[in-house]
Amino acid sequence: MPPAFLFCDGFHSWRDTPKYSFENKEHLLNRIRARLNEPDMKKNVAKMDSLFDTVSVLLVIAYVIVQLLRLNFVQYMPTYLFVLLMTVLRISLSGVGHYLIHRPQVGLNKLFANVFDISYVPMAFVVADGHSLLHHPFTQSDVDIKKNVFTSMLELPRYYRVPIHTIHKLGHVLTGMFARTIEVCILAIKCGVEDMYGSWQRGLPHFVGTFGMRIILAGELILFWMHGDLGVWLAQFILTLWISTFMIVASHDFEEAESAADRDENQDWAVLQIKNSYDLTMVGNKYIDCFLSAGLSPHRVHHALPYQKSGFANIISEDIVREEAAKFNIVWLEPKNFFLDRLPILAKHYLFSPSRMAQENNFGLLKEHFHPQALQTTVDYILKGFAGIGSI
Repeated sequence: MPPAFLFCDGFHSWRDTPKYSFENKEHLLNRIRARLNEPDMKKNVAKMDSLFDTVSVLLVIAYVIVQLLRLNFVQYMPTYLFVLLMTVLRISLSGVGHYLIHRPQVGLNKLFANVFDISYVPMAFVVADGHSLLHHPFTQSDVDIKKNVFTSMLELPRYYRVPIHTIHKLGHVLTGMFARTIEVCILAIKCGVEDMYGSWQRGLPHFVGTFGMRIILAGELILFWMHGDLGVWLAQFILTLWISTFMIVASHDFEEAESAADRDENQDWAVLQIKNSYDLTMVGNKYIDCFLSAGLSPHRVHHALPYQKSGFANIISEDIVREEAAKFNIVWLEPKNFFLDRLPILAKHYLFSPSRMAQENNFGLLKEHFHPQALQTTVDYILKGFAGIGSI
């Protein structure tokens, strides 16, 4: 049973899950795929996938080197540089994991897809299904889990959200995600690993990968603590956590999302995907932005073609998608800058809006923060973090 905060009140899966037909050859998706399936284009896409993988390996090497320098040669890795590099590398590697989740979950990919978790926000073990099977096919409908991904946080009084959600996520790193993973493992055993994964051999890499990533994240915290460098670890943790958290919803305008009830199975799925997604820009270079945005910068193409294996493949496919979209009278808007266009709007909405309790009871600012129910909600939220409950 999914947690209640993932779906809106009154959600009914049979009624509110959109239905689409992909048989019409004149629909946008089929027109795009016809051009992408040309031999030369397929070769170019494969080359870009390989280049993306090469850059991903280099990012992993850089990630290890930066931490080793800070722990052993601090004179070459001052605090400001370490915090900046670790934030950039964690978000970039999360982007790598984002695309690995979209690839077939076979072989070593079952292990490496868990790098998605390195930004402290998601958990590939459970998010892979929600992301690939709910968010992408049903973008901005009532079944889209991203649409309500911050609902749990909005239970908190507005000025408690940043510190309390930070502690909540710190609890995830220390114990919460271990508890969540063990819970999923127990569920798999009870339901039958063979039924869930086909066999123990096929299921085991998923468990190893997620436990491995949890050990890495918690181990880094402990290692820096032992070296007397906990403060700098916390600095990169907080910066990575909050930038990554807002990136989750930056590429869609969930405040203006249409209802699933307004859709029908004859609608063109690719048209809806492109119209309801934003491209993001960070520094202006598409290939660099692909990593700095956790894989979200070429977002319209990514949503039209979620099966593509890399952000670089999305980038070289953009001309085709844009040209075909123009035939459907779709205006291809300029990318939105994450820091200038999206972050201020998201921060205002998610950090400074009154809590649900305050809205429902018409509480003033003081009562919102010091009402016994508000204080109990705050304590519960912290405890849920250490138990792995109440957030993605």
